[in-house]
Amino acid sequence: PIFDWNPRLETIYAVNNNTGKLKALVAKSATPSLFSAGCIPNTLSITSDYANNRVISLTRNGTPGVSTYRVLAVDTDDTKAFAHAESNSETPCGPAITQLILDIPSTEVPGTFKYFNFHRASKTYIISDERSINNIQQTVVQGFGENGQKKFEAIISGDSSNMAVNQAAGLVYIAENHSSANGKIKAISIDTGEVR
Repeated sequence: PIFDWNPRLETIYAVNNNTGKLKALVAKSATPSLFSAGCIPNTLSITSDYANNRVISLTRNGTPGVSTYRVLAVDTDDTKAFAHAESNSETPCGPAITQLILDIPSTEVPGTFKYFNFHRASKTYIISDERSINNIQQTVVQGFGENGQKKFEAIISGDSSNMAVNQAAGLVYIAENHSSANGKIKAISIDTGEVR
């Protein structure tokens, strides 16, 4: 499954790849509780935005090349993991109650999707894809504001792995050429797109 951890609520949020069902496992008690928020079809990634009491989901609708990436939010709750929890049975679920944050046209992310994350302070939604630029595989990391405007773009070598956001410093960390001896951790400034 696609998953993330909310340290404040001690909850694991996960989306089942096959059904799109968004679940929460509240692990802070001796008997963990399991909740569902409904289904979010075509989910690529989720991240817990515990500062704003929500789970953020990145979905792709349509076919590659003409699709739209959508950033959606599902409200969370301190007691039952979701503001609008539903039965956690394995029966088909209804659509999750979501709020649309922004749409990103696939022309902005034309390569193979890699990673998604979120910087809370600047409300920057970060997405990376791997694509061929001048016949060389590259990873393009971009940040978008809630109005859909691009805030930064950075290009690193292909074969990237993992993406983490340093919330306090405003940096995106990503491993470049991770499967070779040339592997390096790169830091990208969310303010400027500068790569170090």
